[in-house]
Amino acid sequence: MVICKNCFNDPEIISIIQNIGRVGDCPICGAKGVAIYDTATDDALIGSFDNILSAYTAMPDLPEEYPKDETRPLGEVLKCDWSIFHKSISSETALQIAKELSLSLI
Repeated sequence: MVICKNCFNDPEIISIIQNIGRVGDCPICGAKGVAIYDTATDDALIGSFDNILSAYTAMPDLPEEYPKDETRPLGEVLKCDWSIFHKSISSETALQIAKELSLSLI
């Protein structure tokens, strides 16, 4: 997956992507001529979402008595609660990116 610095709102992630020094076009947000990161060849961000993702429990693993109205899709939580991703990135895409960058969900 190719992503770019503009897909993120987090200054640390943006800096890591910029420091790789690769420039190209982003298929996720459509930005042209920006610092990009390719999960097929780059590993600087691999594992960066593991701690965040480990804080959540999958719905099938929740206790039966857990209130269902208090659950939310993980992509929504990543996008809205953590402000890691740029506002133009959908919750579904945020989850897809997190999975690509996670060791625990591979």
